[in-house]
Amino acid sequence: MDLTLWKFVLIFLVTYPIFITASVDPECVAKAKSGDCKFYRCFEQQRQCGSSEYLIAYGYKYCNRLKSLSSSFTTAGKRSIDCVRICLTKALIGKYEESLGPGQKCNQLKTYAFDAHGKCYLDCVSCDVYLSNMSALRKVYSFSDPLTLEAWKQILTIGKKCNLG
Repeated sequence: MDLTLWKFVLIFLVTYPIFITASVDPECVAKAKSGDCKFYRCFEQQRQCGSSEYLIAYGYKYCNRLKSLSSSFTTAGKRSIDCVRICLTKALIGKYEESLGPGQKCNQLKTYAFDAHGKCYLDCVSCDVYLSNMSALRKVYSFSDPLTLEAWKQILTIGKKCNLG
C-alpha cells in the first residue's frame, strides 16, 4: 500500500467512532411513552453520557424520587406528577431515536431535557396544585444537587405563571 492509502486508513480508523450510531429499542420507546423511569437507564445505555449526567443523575433519579414520595402529594398533585413524568419521558423520545453514538451531544441533551421540564410543568401543573404541593416538592429535590438548580429554575416558571415571583 502506498503512503496515501495508509493515511486514509489511519484517519478512518481514528474518526470511525464518530460515525457509529446506536440502535433504537422499541421496548425503550414503549417505556418512554408510558412514563416508566427505566426509560432513562435504557436511553443511557444507548447514549452513554455517564452516571453523573442528566439521564441518570437527574432524569432517572428524580423520576424515581417523585414516584417513591408520591404519598407526600395531594391527589391532584399525584395526577400532576404522573402527567409531568409521562410528558418528560415522551419529550425525550425524539432525542433517543436520533440514535447517536456513545457520548454524543450529551450537553445538548441536558439543555433540551431541562427546557422540556418547563413546558411539562406548565402543561401539567395548575397554580392551585403547585401551591398546595410546595412542601412535597421540597422533599423531592435536593438543593445540594447541582443539576437541581436547573430544575428549580424550571419549577419557578410555574411560580411566575401563578404571579408568585
